[in-house]
Amino acid sequence: MKQFYVYLHCKPDGTPFYVGKGSGRRAYVLNFSSRRNRGHHNIIIKHGKENILIYTRDCVSEAQAHEHEIWMIAWCRAQGYRLVNATNGGEGVSGYKWTDDAKYLAHLNHLGKTSPMKGKKHTEETKIKISKAGKGRFRKPCSDNTKLKISVANKGKNKRRGWKHTERAKVLMKVNSARRGKEATVGFSGRRHTQESKLLAGRNASLKRNGFWIVHS
Repeated sequence: MKQFYVYLHCKPDGTPFYVGKGSGRRAYVLNFSSRRNRGHHNIIIKHGKENILIYTRDCVSEAQAHEHEIWMIAWCRAQGYRLVNATNGGEGVSGYKWTDDAKYLAHLNHLGKTSPMKGKKHTEETKIKISKAGKGRFRKPCSDNTKLKISVANKGKNKRRGWKHTERAKVLMKVNSARRGKEATVGFSGRRHTQESKLLAGRNASLKRNGFWIVHS
């Protein structure tokens, strides 16, 4: 049985800014993969996740957790606290997964949209804040010995042999191809590799033949 609870995220001075419902480690995950909104992420970046205060209250069921979440959001707002919650709470199901159709529609909705950061650059101060907020989010890089073991284990395997694209994947590829226009068909036409690229390509090909891989970051 899962232990559901209601949790409260507060700024270092104790001011509540977010109310949520969850189980397990949900309340303690403060990185960008937590699927919370931009307002929540901005506060984490500003104060640092190590300085965020977290309070929890256990519930006997998920239904009760939903009820307590609604009450807590209403109470905080009545006290004048500015929460970043986008709703009044009580919605959502733990463990919910998007269907393939929902993922496909979301993909189509984002086609052709320009990133709000296009043409802009982060300030040095913002870069430092993002770096602090992101510490511990990424896995440590594999050692050379581990990379060699993975290479040896996968040598001679062809995971895509006999594999076919689904009809939905074919549609997506057609849509992406149309969106890119000439870039999808012209490719490298009219350009030439530098001497350095040619040497690197030759070196990589040689290493691949001997069972090694070079991973470029």
